[in-house]
Amino acid sequence: MSNISLLHLDGQWLAFEGEYVRRLDSRPRLEQSAIVVTDFDSAVSQVISLEGSPSHAPALIEKRLRSEGLVDSECKILIHQSRTVGNGYQALFTAVPLDRWQQLFAWGESHRDHCLLMPLTGLLWRMLRPGRGLVLHSGRQFIFLANLRNRIVHATALAFSESDDDLAMTVASMATRAARELEASDEILEALTVEWYGSLTRAPRQSGVSAAGVAAPATTRGFDEEPTQRTPLAGDAGNLTYDGQFDAGIDDAA
Repeated sequence: MSNISLLHLDGQWLAFEGEYVRRLDSRPRLEQSAIVVTDFDSAVSQVISLEGSPSHAPALIEKRLRSEGLVDSECKILIHQSRTVGNGYQALFTAVPLDRWQQLFAWGESHRDHCLLMPLTGLLWRMLRPGRGLVLHSGRQFIFLANLRNRIVHATALAFSESDDDLAMTVASMATRAARELEASDEILEALTVEWYGSLTRAPRQSGVSAAGVAAPATTRGFDEEPTQRTPLAGDAGNLTYDGQFDAGIDDAA
């Protein structure tokens, strides 16, 4: 029996099987091996600048998150990447509340076949070579992540709603924050190629550049409760997209 790929994002589950994708009502009971990409129910993911030994990063990160009120319980700190910057280092991480981590881990271990849990932020980072970045759009949430030669750039934003105006305003706000991070880098003059990915989002209504300055020329067919073939269908603005790729066409970090 072939394996199955699952996407657990924003509290929702998608199953990818061959040419089909379907939405699941809840956490599934698996009968075959699986690869599960998860955001751990929107766990905190950030880039943080620290000093000292990277081996102390998990404890330092949890302490800072508690002081900022971003977590209020013990966490499993997943370090996806650390990089020396000046006299310190940057760490790209996800902080998963321990009870949430234990529940999902126990679910994965309960199946008779292999179940590989893959943190979403870690997967996004693995997709990036130096000089590359991406934007992930899921529902009201946007994540920007870029891999510069000596720096990790990360920004997130959450829209008030999924209306076109709110989404455009949110992308513009996130782009402003990302630009400030890029301006702090010595590599500002180097080209940065950014790709756009959508999951659980409505397809763009038309090709071209949005008010936020991001081109989205492609659309994909959505999915219903029944398995739907993943075939591109231009102009299908009313449906939800799966994890199709949109080329943002950003060639200049400025």
